[in-house]
Amino acid sequence: MTSIVIHFGPMTAKVKHLKLRRGVYWYVRKIPADLVSLLGSTYLQRSLKTRDLHTALRSLKQLHADTELLWDNARSNLGI
Repeated sequence: MTSIVIHFGPMTAKVKHLKLRRGVYWYVRKIPADLVSLLGSTYLQRSLKTRDLHTALRSLKQLHADTELLWDNARSNLGI
């Protein structure tokens, strides 16, 4: 699983599905096994198009929700 550890003074947070590549944040997520044949890939990777962590976290939240909806719809269409 891809994640980034963020330090806030004495506190630490681990953010899942976030990867830093060449200074730009990316959303990286493994596609569930039941959807690999439909989607044709084992990983979903999308650039968040920002170098700013706070902007990336906001984008990550929305993209994650959109991805869950996409997968739910795909499963419904497949009758899973």
